[in-house]
Amino acid sequence: MNEQKFYEVLEHHGLDEHVMGIYDDYNGASTDSRVIVISGYGLGDREKAFFRWIDKICYEHDEYEWTYDDQTTIDYDDGTAYADTYGERDYIIDECEIMGRRRFESGDLSFDDIAEDFINNPEKALPSWLDPSDGWEQKSCDFEDGWYGRNDSPDEILKQIADNGVSVVFQIDFVQPFATGFCVWTKVGD
Repeated sequence: MNEQKFYEVLEHHGLDEHVMGIYDDYNGASTDSRVIVISGYGLGDREKAFFRWIDKICYEHDEYEWTYDDQTTIDYDDGTAYADTYGERDYIIDECEIMGRRRFESGDLSFDDIAEDFINNPEKALPSWLDPSDGWEQKSCDFEDGWYGRNDSPDEILKQIADNGVSVVFQIDFVQPFATGFCVWTKVGD
């Protein structure tokens, strides 16, 4: 399939805003196919015809498959598209840069590259898949903030620990619909 022609047809019919992109790697898992990521939001009466057309393209061209996701984040540095879910995400947004999990796993990025934005910051937590580098010790993973009574506050935890001159990093332990568990790491030697 000629992808440039595909986008031209989409644009001609005013449907280009409904294709988030075409990727070799979608949601951090490489596939044998190129994945067409679609957002059907706002298609209205054209929705059935649009999806039939996309199905036909994927049927005629084995190297393509499609997925519906109206919440996708793209790491443009490595071309990976990540589906946003209500769970933990496979990327970090720092300032205006999206840094996908794959870049950390490959060694292109490390905790040290982003540390200054996470140290002693109760507003940010590392994802569970990214541990702080050497020189940090996990103190506890028994913290939780949720809607049903357990409200451990990163602000309060930071005040208690950092007041003693110790550097702190928070890390997500789990994400549920109504609660988030988190861990506390401290800098060894502080």
